[in-house]
Amino acid sequence: MNLTHAGRFALPRHTLVELPPGAWEVVATGGALWLTLDNDPRDIVLEPGQACTIDGRRRALVHALADAVLVLRPPLQAPAAGKAGPAGIAPAGAAWATA
Repeated sequence: MNLTHAGRFALPRHTLVELPPGAWEVVATGGALWLTLDNDPRDIVLEPGQACTIDGRRRALVHALADAVLVLRPPLQAPAAGKAGPAGIAPAGAAWATA
């Protein structure tokens, strides 16, 4: 399934979704979510109440490890190019450095 907009999404166990292009804050409000970014060797697992911000430089997929609720919203401040580190991930709600 491809998401096309921000929102709150109930994901049954084993659902796989592709996030729309762009910077997003990805929040798990229920269940567990596995977030993976193209060409990033790390696995990011979000438990309820956890979140991360991606900068949109890479294709992002989210897999529900159990029945889960995903909240997808624009970050508080858009990430500056090259300021998010090699994976394009920052802690949830963190202010991005600007040039």
